[in-house]
Amino acid sequence: MLPPNDARLTGLRCIEPGSGSSAGLVVAGTPLVVEMSLEAGSALFATGARFTVGVQAEGIDLGAGGRRTGRFGDAAWPDPVAELRFLLPGDATAALPDRLVGLAGFLRVNAALPYLVSALRGPDVFIVPAGGS
Repeated sequence: MLPPNDARLTGLRCIEPGSGSSAGLVVAGTPLVVEMSLEAGSALFATGARFTVGVQAEGIDLGAGGRRTGRFGDAAWPDPVAELRFLLPGDATAALPDRLVGLAGFLRVNAALPYLVSALRGPDVFIVPAGGS
């Protein structure tokens, strides 16, 4: 159980878009789905504090698609324990065959200074060539 005034990124994984199972291999040119598990303590969640979550993938420019902002209790994070998914488009992986891509995620809560920050390095994902080349 998380302390009431804390928030954490508790998990980070790459999943297969169709099945939802964990993925360690992604075919070049197909989307990459990253799922983040997050938890906020009851007192902090009740404040409706602002948060920013983001995902980073080595060698892939995610732009604004790699970041989300909101407030505790809104549609992006409706309950103290939440899972958020980020879809990295297929064109982001198309030029990366035979490449090991490291994933990382972060959570920043700006209820008050100092900010609460939680970060995790996630699994590495191997991008395999499309069409068996």
